[in-house]
Amino acid sequence: MGRNRHAAKGDAPRVATSGPRRERQRVSEANLAQAESDADCLRAREQTQSYLPDALPVPVSQPAAAGPTGRIEIRLGTTLSVTRQLHAEHPHLKMAALNFASAKNPGGGFLRGASAQEESLCRHSGLFVCIRDNPAYGLARRDNRRALYHDFVIYSPAVPVYRDDVTGALLDEPYQVDFLTCPAINAGVARERGVTPEEILEALTRRIDAVLSVAATQQVEILVLGAFGCGVFKNDPVDVAKVFADLLHHKYAGAFPHVVFGIPSERNTSNLDAFVRHFPLASSEAGPKDEPVS
Repeated sequence: MGRNRHAAKGDAPRVATSGPRRERQRVSEANLAQAESDADCLRAREQTQSYLPDALPVPVSQPAAAGPTGRIEIRLGTTLSVTRQLHAEHPHLKMAALNFASAKNPGGGFLRGASAQEESLCRHSGLFVCIRDNPAYGLARRDNRRALYHDFVIYSPAVPVYRDDVTGALLDEPYQVDFLTCPAINAGVARERGVTPEEILEALTRRIDAVLSVAATQQVEILVLGAFGCGVFKNDPVDVAKVFADLLHHKYAGAFPHVVFGIPSERNTSNLDAFVRHFPLASSEAGPKDEPVS
């Protein structure tokens, strides 16, 4: 198990000497040690499934409940704060959350104290143990010239969440959530490399279609999504929200009883504004804000 302990960025992480980054590193190391010895986490790793490009999107039969997706809402908060709320409200329903993943490095830079969405998930749950050795990452390592990456989805069921994602403190009782790991398009770099806006939008649509197809195939009852790639990867939140809206209201209408977009509350409200615009009937509830978006 220990040979890939620092596989999130290839080599052992640089250790900060003090401050918030060092504290995040400390929490990451403690959490990883806990996950590696937890039977529930190891079971989640063994049951993790990979969906590679030639199998995506997964063919989905017409939902039995034809018509609009049941309930769509927007909650102000981090992915893990939202899943924790939903688990408390609906402890017996099957819930899955989208991990806005690095295409090349499982867990992104969480062992180095980085703090975007994927890093937060891996710092506070057993997700990293489930994805770190997955062969899907080899696709992007071999071919990432245009920064669009590849349409793969990794589905990890019943992953334990051990810690509060704001304080880093251990929860009194861990809870479990399924994770959909899918690489966000690095739109900022893609534009620098001459990729057209049309190509970026086409790739984004394929990627989101892939995520929804896997979630539908897995019969997810509560699907937690968000502003996929709208942070450091510089995807346009209006485009991302529109693609989600088009697919959820048409191809995947009736596929999910409950869809929740977790949007951290930030000074720049462009992500929230875009999703409110495209999901005008979605409710909005307050929650923690301390999670940058990938």
